Amino acid sequence: MIKNRNIAKNAGINPSKIAGGMGSYSVREIRRVVKANTALSQYLETFIEADHLFGTVTLALARATNYSVVYVEDGIYDEGAELAITQAGLKLIGANTSGIEWGPCSLKQSSANHHVISIQANGIEVAGLGFIVNGAYRGIELDHTAAVYKTHIHDCHFGGSATATYGVYAGGTFDAVDTVIEDCEFLSWATAGIYMNATRSKARNNLIYVPDSGIGIEYVPNAGDRPYGAIHDNNIVGTGTTDTGIQLDGNPTAGTVSISDNNVSGCATLITTRALFSDYGTTNYGGSDAGGAIIDTDT
Repeated sequence: MIKNRNIAKNAGINPSKIAGGMGSYSVREIRRVVKANTALSQYLETFIEADHLFGTVTLALARATNYSVVYVEDGIYDEGAELAITQAGLKLIGANTSGIEWGPCSLKQSSANHHVISIQANGIEVAGLGFIVNGAYRGIELDHTAAVYKTHIHDCHFGGSATATYGVYAGGTFDAVDTVIEDCEFLSWATAGIYMNATRSKARNNLIYVPDSGIGIEYVPNAGDRPYGAIHDNNIVGTGTTDTGIQLDGNPTAGTVSISDNNVSGCATLITTRALFSDYGTTNYGGSDAGGAIIDTDT
């Protein structure tokens, strides 16, 4: 039973004002994003104070603090510039429901030159959003000026184009430790749907449509210092004559890479393959470079 329903008008969604709360440690502060001049915005304005309700994601992130939730209502949000997430533990959650990633709530790369989101803090969660990228840029990038830790990206749709480069780019010059990408859909990313060069990075249970000359998942381990990647249970569908389902570039000199139970079909390379500790063409490796044949290959 919910007690004390009489929260004052315009009180905002403030943890200290919710009955049964124990300050900011029990309930995260919520910043809400809603398209202006809509029936929903007019309704929410009645109950939520101005510094908790915003018309753009940019403004909501500017007012968010560590461990805030930024909840994005239905609409296509063309912010005109890259969205930088710099608050530790922030959750950016869209209104798209789990299992319906291609929904009515999307962030769009505008005609300006920019990636959609740059994650620059630890413990970030991104979920329930669509991404629309029409130029040679990325949906989400984790490679700014320092390593980031424990990013969780799930239940999102990433829509690319003939020139869009990467849906998620996890690690590069800088590490993206413990990145988990799961239950997402990637459509037509010219370079790769998912790029991983990150310690203990994981891509699992994603659906990826690969365009001609593209790659579904590209794993690029640095020599020795970014091991323990995992690519499991992904469904990858090729649509061209020179595409690749899963591509490994380089071999880690320490640790393991686990690639198992991925279904790849229609790609010029890695067609309908289920592989364990395998890159399907150059090297099998568990704890060390062992070489050998493909394990459990279906054609």
